[in-house]
Amino acid sequence: MSPDSLDDIYGGTDADEELRRAQADHLDELFTNPDAAIGNAATLGRRHADAELSGAVYAATYGAAFEEMTEKIFDRLAHRFGDDNEAVSSELQRAQSELVDGIWAGVSGMQTGLEAHESSRTAGDDEEFDVDDDDLLDGLGVPVFMICSNAEIRAWNSAIENLTGVTAEEASEFDGVSEAFYSDGRRMKTLAEKVVEAPENADEVFDVNGRTPSAPSIRTRGRWSAPVVRNGR
Repeated sequence: MSPDSLDDIYGGTDADEELRRAQADHLDELFTNPDAAIGNAATLGRRHADAELSGAVYAATYGAAFEEMTEKIFDRLAHRFGDDNEAVSSELQRAQSELVDGIWAGVSGMQTGLEAHESSRTAGDDEEFDVDDDDLLDGLGVPVFMICSNAEIRAWNSAIENLTGVTAEEASEFDGVSEAFYSDGRRMKTLAEKVVEAPENADEVFDVNGRTPSAPSIRTRGRWSAPVVRNGR
């Protein structure tokens, strides 16, 4: 089977020549080396997914292979039995047409099912994660902030606003999280910032396993309050 025979199926997609050739070779193996074809099917399926081709497109390539094989088989039958017999030749053509129609009806049903399955999974993913980030963090009921890989504040929930008296908008403009916590102007890294800076060995670089010295005071609702207790101490 040549890649050209799959042009109608891959037309308008991003399938490159290498993938088309690989799929054509795989479809040939369905009839010459079925065990190898079955073994390669998962790999070809993943390659189609990586190329962002739908399951329906992948299924259609099998329809094209079955149709081509059917034509070849009926051509041989017609040559052997129908050359000098118009009735036999006509019956073979009718049988071939019905078989090809049945093949594509099956492929069409498979495509419809695959598209519905993919749509259902996508919709399920959207529903599962359809939660506003701020609402999720506020729902925790404890002070939470989040920083990105550049140690910039990306989230600051309502509980930590109440604890520090600093709004999320104000916090997002800080150069470091400590600006919201330290009353004496010190700029010390929080544990989160230390982990971002040394994700593999923050415990060694910053010695974060021991007692944290000189616990700072924190600001609550604009006032300075008692020292923060860390590490359960």
